[in-house]
Amino acid sequence: MLRNPAIYALPLGLAASQFHWVLPTPLMRGLEMLSRAAVPTMLIVLGMQLAVLPFDRSYWKLIGLASAVRLVLAPVLAALLTIPLGLTGVPRQVSILEAAVPAAVTANIIASRYDTEPNLVAGTVLVSSLLSLVTITFLLSLMH
Repeated sequence: MLRNPAIYALPLGLAASQFHWVLPTPLMRGLEMLSRAAVPTMLIVLGMQLAVLPFDRSYWKLIGLASAVRLVLAPVLAALLTIPLGLTGVPRQVSILEAAVPAAVTANIIASRYDTEPNLVAGTVLVSSLLSLVTITFLLSLMH
């Protein structure tokens, strides 16, 4: 965990925000360029993982289970949590919808970095993203 740069970036970012630090323009430009390259780079890594995804039936069952938990169970739990938290209206809807989004590409990057079932995570990102077209549409129609 200590080799993860985000561990060090978080307190530094909070301090920069708190003390209103301004980075020099050349450094800021470089960081902005890197930030714009992050998503395309993550998508390339995801594609590489999907290219070698095994077609083992038990593997696909795990991907289906993970996708179901992410797309069905998570929004149900979020809806139940809005009751004791007293959320109503738009904040309630946003909370539930936020819980219903598919698995993120960032999860695949982390799984690849730490070699913790990156193919399983890549498959879950793919399947949950495809299924979310149906589940989020259904959820939005329920909340409307």
